Amino acid sequence: FYFHGVPPGEYKLLAVDQKYDRLERPITLAKREAIEVRLWMRPRGGNPYETVVEGERDTLEVTRRTLQRQQLTSVPGTFGDPIRAIQTMPGIARAPFGLGLLLIRGSNPDDTGIYVDGHEVPSLFHFLGGPSIFNAEMLESIDLYPGGFPARFGRKHGGAVALELRPTKSDGVHGSAKVDFIDTGGYLRAPITKNLSFAFAFRRSYIDVFLGLVIPDPGAGATRIVTPVYYDFAGRVDYDLKADGRLSLFAIGSSDTLKVLDKDPDQKTSQDLSSAIGFFRVIGNYTRSLGGDLKLVMSPAWGRDTISFTGAQAEAAGPFTSVSVINNNLSYRMRVHGRLDKRLVLDSGLDVLSRSTTYSALVPLDDNPIVPQGADIPPSQIFRGAQSIGVGVHADLGIDVTSKLRLIPGLRLDGYILNGLNRSSIDPRIVARYKLSPEWTAKAYVGRFSQPPQPEALDRRFGNPNVGIEKAEHFGLGYEWRPSRQWFLDSEIYYVRRHDIVVFTQDVIGNEDGTLSSVRFQNTGRRDSMGFEIILKRELSERLYGWLTYTFSLATQANDASERALPTAFAQPHVLNAVVSFKPGAGFELGARYQLSSGRPDTPIIGSTYEADEGDYQSLPGARRSVRTPLYSRLDVRAARQWLFQNWSLEAYLDIINVTYADNVEAFQYDYRFRERAPVTGFPILPTLGVKGTW
Repeated sequence: FYFHGVPPGEYKLLAVDQKYDRLERPITLAKREAIEVRLWMRPRGGNPYETVVEGERDTLEVTRRTLQRQQLTSVPGTFGDPIRAIQTMPGIARAPFGLGLLLIRGSNPDDTGIYVDGHEVPSLFHFLGGPSIFNAEMLESIDLYPGGFPARFGRKHGGAVALELRPTKSDGVHGSAKVDFIDTGGYLRAPITKNLSFAFAFRRSYIDVFLGLVIPDPGAGATRIVTPVYYDFAGRVDYDLKADGRLSLFAIGSSDTLKVLDKDPDQKTSQDLSSAIGFFRVIGNYTRSLGGDLKLVMSPAWGRDTISFTGAQAEAAGPFTSVSVINNNLSYRMRVHGRLDKRLVLDSGLDVLSRSTTYSALVPLDDNPIVPQGADIPPSQIFRGAQSIGVGVHADLGIDVTSKLRLIPGLRLDGYILNGLNRSSIDPRIVARYKLSPEWTAKAYVGRFSQPPQPEALDRRFGNPNVGIEKAEHFGLGYEWRPSRQWFLDSEIYYVRRHDIVVFTQDVIGNEDGTLSSVRFQNTGRRDSMGFEIILKRELSERLYGWLTYTFSLATQANDASERALPTAFAQPHVLNAVVSFKPGAGFELGARYQLSSGRPDTPIIGSTYEADEGDYQSLPGARRSVRTPLYSRLDVRAARQWLFQNWSLEAYLDIINVTYADNVEAFQYDYRFRERAPVTGFPILPTLGVKGTW
């Protein structure tokens, strides 16, 4: 718009809109001068350069918990990490020492699948509770399925976390860069041609520099140096074929190293322990419409996962022990999904995974491999390998029986070749959703879920090639209440029965020639979990968002039918999370997160005995997992300020984990006689101050 015939002088230009913050701009107009002014107004909440289009998608699951990208980057205590916010959702137990383990409804970390555009990846987080591996700008959505998940997510019986990647666009050059006390990173998205565009993101830590400022000094006589370092990168190229669909290629890599150097001035030796975890993925994707709402997705992928541990003596020429595991993965996903007609919604496809695993290890041959001159005897080297192929077909069909009742029967069929042996599983399931009123929805589900054993359990030398598929049945009943667009309540009771779990055993069996063989592994384990979950959520609005979650759960396990069930290693009956973020205006945002949870099960030490032959004390443990570590309580806060410029924005933020400096006990350490103990606590306080620019 234009103003004509305005007399020269000093003016104040005022812009007011209910969706934006009030903007005032001083203007000086000279005689016979024509000026052009661009006004960049700050939206009330969210990224000023992001448009959010909301719509209701077809539901083919009983429980899916999703957070918007705008919320994920400003949750206190996550350092702007988009995926760490998932850990505040109900159904997830707190991981010790802030580690990035996904402990869903009493399951082990390996029981939960992490899927990127349908392809499984080994991890979400960096070492020592570091940030997630995936840049927020690369993600379209993050969904948590704590139970009863759709059939397209297979080979797991715990839960599922699905990350959908964000396509790039040829709409100009956009990006961001940030730097804080923990790491530095950046993101860039730009067009190559009208139909071809790319995006790239990277991050590199330097937490090892600041870690010594917050970790207490070790005791006298010994020095422990911990140096964690991580980096990750991701790149994506998209080609828009218009009516013929869309092609994309995505690559991501991650690396973590952790070195622990123990030095004792009273001894002539030192130990150098190093760990490393890394993975790399290349995912291709072709998407096109099949007419109407039906879509076809074809996606091949290749990946490599590495885990290694090395123990060395600085004075020796080589390591005295090491372990290395390498996985090479080749996968293919085909998916057809969408609405068939006004009553039917289909989600079906093919899921193929081929995995080759190699193991190598250096094993010390004597009881005391560390001496000033190095190992007495060269360690023995072991090489092993495992191959597996899995082919699965799956289908979920949403049927609108009436305007209020939707039934979603599902089926997944999997066939495996595990180290040359055939295995199979059939997993039916069904979900029901009934709309009691415009605000209330009841839901229920029951289903079977299967998971193949880990490759090491099938090894002919160190495992048992006869172990079979692990199985679980999920049951759930709940309701949803949405009184308005801004408020949402979701509650559910559940029961999960896991059986045929592969567990280690010391049993032996007799062979035909009269010799004995160790069984090592067998399908006799069981794990049961039951509980109640609730979340009250205030959706993202102009100035406020937040949620309150509570989980009550009981999780037990036993290695066979004759064994008394014990709490699982990570069982926590009560977990409470509260998150709130408020924007008072002028670019400020203030937030807080509070977490309260039960302690983890622990085995007490009730005494000790002195072994004269060894010249050392041996502990006398009490009843296994009969006590718990103390209650865990933590308050995190975040303050941020954003400034808008002509075509970019700058944000400064302060994020403090455990602002109250609470001494949360994670474990106990005993003296050499096992008479006195001292608590091992997590981070006492971890602040970070950073800046982020976005354009």
